[in-house]
Amino acid sequence: MCDQEELRKLWLCQKTIYQMMKDRGYTVSETDAEMSIEEFKKAYPSLVTTGSKHALSMLFQHSSETKRQLFVFFPDSAYFKAKDIKLYISTLGKQNIYNGIIVCKDTLKAHSLKALDEARKDYDLELFYIRELLFNITKHKDVPRHTLLTEEEKQHLLKERKVGENKLRKILTSDVVNRYYGGKRGQVFRITRQSETAGISIDYRLVE
Repeated sequence: MCDQEELRKLWLCQKTIYQMMKDRGYTVSETDAEMSIEEFKKAYPSLVTTGSKHALSMLFQHSSETKRQLFVFFPDSAYFKAKDIKLYISTLGKQNIYNGIIVCKDTLKAHSLKALDEARKDYDLELFYIRELLFNITKHKDVPRHTLLTEEEKQHLLKERKVGENKLRKILTSDVVNRYYGGKRGQVFRITRQSETAGISIDYRLVE
């Protein structure tokens, strides 16, 4: 079973996931997103009694792209094994879903990372650790607003500035904010900063 501290961390982790999915354009129930820790415990009795995290796995539907779905997996063990990847791939394949997030407790072993890399040849699988999701990084006071441009908006920007995308400043795929939004190589962020002295400033970053 989960102790109170682990339950608290899983509750915080789930709250961040709901916020992250909403910010990525997926449909999220306000009731679920605003769940208190007591409501969380009641909603997942097996988590409280047996410690099984599988019940936390969730399927999200994109708000504007009807064929786009994303599955969030919570392995029961501290870290998933190669055989778990096969199970996740089977789940995604049966539902024609190609996007997934795996949320683990502990750092993965080399063989698990190898299995994940192999699966990424056919599926867009992201990896997060629970410790990374205890707080929504975009809510930090020093993190400016990031907005992913559509391909049309990106091309309009490049045409307006008369530059190639390689001339834009860069943001790495490994950047914590980029990972939160799920930005892919070649996409562009509009970054809006606001200060009392300088007012509003806008910058653009290419994901690489």
